[in-house]
Amino acid sequence: MYRLIKMAITLAAVSLVLAAPGFSSDAMAFKRTSVGETVVNFELTDLEGKPFTLSESIGSKATIVLFWAAWSPRSADFISDIQAMLDEHGDKGLKAMGVNVEHQEWDANDAAKISKVIVDTGAKFPMVIDKGLEVFNAYGVAAVPSAVMIDNQGVALKLISGYGTMAKFELKDYVEEYLGVAKVKEPVVKAPEGYQPKGKAIRYMRMAERMFEKHNNTKALRLVKQAVEADPDYAEAYHLMGQIYDKMGKADDADAAEKKAVEIEGSRGSSVEREMKDALSNASVGLANLN
Repeated sequence: MYRLIKMAITLAAVSLVLAAPGFSSDAMAFKRTSVGETVVNFELTDLEGKPFTLSESIGSKATIVLFWAAWSPRSADFISDIQAMLDEHGDKGLKAMGVNVEHQEWDANDAAKISKVIVDTGAKFPMVIDKGLEVFNAYGVAAVPSAVMIDNQGVALKLISGYGTMAKFELKDYVEEYLGVAKVKEPVVKAPEGYQPKGKAIRYMRMAERMFEKHNNTKALRLVKQAVEADPDYAEAYHLMGQIYDKMGKADDADAAEKKAVEIEGSRGSSVEREMKDALSNASVGLANLN
């Protein structure tokens, strides 16, 4: 376990930024925290004055450290979803800690607001109060809410800034993959036999499928474009792109996407073509044996 790091920080005026609804970026999530580095350890108290030290509260596999505020509309959703993940995967080594970053100066009225959010969301994981925003500043939090997922040694694994739809699915998928409990999901369009898309492209494709199922065609289109950028030979991504364009009433774009998918499949031989060749070959052998 890494030792407690004593923080001596001169605080400048800190401006809390409410993230854009769909914003999620590891590069922009925190100014002073990076994936692969050991995060700053800290000790803070909850509303009842009970102290919690991060290094003594982490899970056997991973911990989500959430920076949130009662004034942030998306914070409550983030808290609820983290609690749902803990309910489902807490026995697999996952823990969480909430760090409230309400204001630069603590207000006596803040306690009631914070308590209400905790009760309303049904949060059962520790919620500590960063009254002077020392931890907030030490981590370089760029938006509220934001979260960092760390391993059992305190090394940052994943950063989430803001909590739009993409960020929600991104974190959930990452948690499940890291814990080894990810469910195998059938894609909207099945991949041709013998071809394995790149991992990053698959993740974008899964999120695109979810958005398409929820009739959010704009986000689905953006995500499926990211999938083909990650893997230009991902034929089923182009198939899905064609379906999305068709739903959006863009017939020419839909035809172009389908044409691209067919070209990719044709270049490596589609499963249908292979099945036909196998069938013809078997038939020829059968006729030869009869003769």
